[in-house]
Amino acid sequence: MEEGASSKFQFGSLHTEDMTATALVANENCSDTRVPYSDQVVSDSARNQNKLYTITSVCFICINVDIRANGEKLETVQSFKYLGADEGSKPEILSRIAQTTSAVTKLKLIWKDRKITLPSKIRLMRSLVTSIFLYACESWTLTAGIERRIQAVEMRCFRRLLNISYRDHIFNQEVRNRIGQAIGPYDDLLTIVKKRKLRWCGHVTRSTGLAKMILQGTVPGGRRRGTQRKRWEDNIPEWTGLKLPVALRET
Repeated sequence: MEEGASSKFQFGSLHTEDMTATALVANENCSDTRVPYSDQVVSDSARNQNKLYTITSVCFICINVDIRANGEKLETVQSFKYLGADEGSKPEILSRIAQTTSAVTKLKLIWKDRKITLPSKIRLMRSLVTSIFLYACESWTLTAGIERRIQAVEMRCFRRLLNISYRDHIFNQEVRNRIGQAIGPYDDLLTIVKKRKLRWCGHVTRSTGLAKMILQGTVPGGRRRGTQRKRWEDNIPEWTGLKLPVALRET
């Protein structure tokens, strides 16, 4: 048993009949729970037997720890936002989509006001709604599914702005044409996200510091077998048509 585990849990008994170590854990909800804890493969040299005993490892986290600050108990949650962002790209993007949808809904009186011109409404949309969605978009890893969601939320905002219902059976291209006629050529939301990410990649590549070390650094080992999860830097070759080392040199 590694030292330090006892500082987190109270171990009541230890059984070694079959070389599988268990521990008794006491907390608020479970008074007697057996948990395997070791991760070593040991040799029983004392018995002079050439047998290896595998002891399984399970990471056990007690979620009912009573932590208090200034006499007040801190709430235990499954996840939380840190600096306005959730863990990972997909939860963060879904959170941004929800915030964007909420913001555009709260401004429905402005979208329905006939005294405000369409170009003015679009400028309000960009400053009050689009800016919420684009916060920290440079750090996102985009997949095909995420890109479709970004395009969908943009069309949802445009339809709210133009007071167009899906029951009107107006195609997305017609919605884009109406926006283009009001303000001229414009970059759609997905294009803005891609440009910001490429711009930030070039900025980090040209700089020297921790961000560049994390982006271009390597560690020993390999990736697991099977379909690989898309990485942040995998978007760069897709959008530029260049291999990643070449794209980084071109920046």
